[in-house]
Amino acid sequence: MEHDDSASIVSAGGATAAGPDEGERNGNFSASRAPDNPPSSAEAASAASCPTPTIPEGLCLPSLWQLFRFYFFMGMISYGGSAMLIWVQQLVVEKKKWLTEGEFVLGLSLCQALPGGTSVQMAAWTGLRTLGFPGALVGFCAMVLPAFLSITSLAWAYFYFQGLPALLKVLPGLRLAIMALLCNVAYVFARRYLKGWREAAIALIVFAVLMLGLHPTIIIISTGAAGIFLLTNRDAASNPFHLPQRPHAPRLIWAGYALAGTIAFLLLCWLYKPLMGQFAGVTLRIAAVAFGGGAASLPIMQHEFVTIHHWLDLQIFLDSLVFGQVTPGPRTVSAAFIGYAIGSVPGALIGAVAVFVPSFIILLTAAPFCQKLLSMNAFYRALGAVLCTLCPLQVTMFLSFWRNTTFGVLEAALFGVSLVAYRLGASPITMVIACGAATAFLT
Repeated sequence: MEHDDSASIVSAGGATAAGPDEGERNGNFSASRAPDNPPSSAEAASAASCPTPTIPEGLCLPSLWQLFRFYFFMGMISYGGSAMLIWVQQLVVEKKKWLTEGEFVLGLSLCQALPGGTSVQMAAWTGLRTLGFPGALVGFCAMVLPAFLSITSLAWAYFYFQGLPALLKVLPGLRLAIMALLCNVAYVFARRYLKGWREAAIALIVFAVLMLGLHPTIIIISTGAAGIFLLTNRDAASNPFHLPQRPHAPRLIWAGYALAGTIAFLLLCWLYKPLMGQFAGVTLRIAAVAFGGGAASLPIMQHEFVTIHHWLDLQIFLDSLVFGQVTPGPRTVSAAFIGYAIGSVPGALIGAVAVFVPSFIILLTAAPFCQKLLSMNAFYRALGAVLCTLCPLQVTMFLSFWRNTTFGVLEAALFGVSLVAYRLGASPITMVIACGAATAFLT
């Protein structure tokens, strides 16, 4: 599964696009087709005054259905959270050619600094860059939908059968597969972004500070600021990360649409049941400041839902975290489980919408300013420093799993086999299923 460091998107002068007929059948329009009849002089003058933007040569434009289908599948197998993004990058950048490497890396660095799940935001970023606001909405919903359906089904079974002890036997295997995946991703990030002694020094310092328990968001922001002064050997003129012109340039008004929809959603929740309106409001507030994803939001959820509002007891809340771990997607999907405990299926839907929507609005707000940021030396150096944090962040997450995992002969063997399999190119879902089945039947 390792990314080839030498691989890159072919430039416009050297790209080979699919033929028109093949591209149209696949929904990929990477090349313009000559019209059967030449345009009239009036039409030509109109086109000259109002040119129609086209996608960059060498890239392909997905349809909304292709985008939905791809990210729905990614959402089904997204165990390991942001660790899956290496695989997504290979597919989106190198195979499907929906984005350039620069678009993907810039989007990743932006989403890392925003509240919410990075993998979900990257789905919205892909749709935003390729198909505008409709694409962002489709990609975002497609990535979230499998997690919502999975945890809602588990919540129904949990309350109907009063617990699922058999399912808990699978959890150790899932953790082992995720731990091995995190190790592999940390290695790939180190090879890709720690190119010199300055970058390596930044990564070591970040790792040391993470071990002290400082909030990851503070570290990411501080590292980016320090990189402006530390990475003086970098110049934006040599920036390999380029945002090509797109037909659907991000606009700030799109964030306004999403915000208006969220306000309407909150009002509908209050009209349905005041309790559901209160639950939605609290969850929206938590998600809006959830820098660092589930690691930041879940403790706040416990304080709000269990201690302050007494909407559920501590045991049910802890069980919701367990099911959030075995469910694909961000751990914050536990909000849907909690919503089910409070208000059945409508509550689960309200919890899922409320916990994911704030990050979508924030992404739409930040996206229009990316092109200007790319031309700034300060931003380019800050971006380089932020990318240096990816490796230590993965290592820190691995260690958190390690400290809560009991290793025996079986566990050590499964971890070692998984790690070797990832290095040989095995897909994460294969190893997740294999390790989960092994611990379920052998323990």
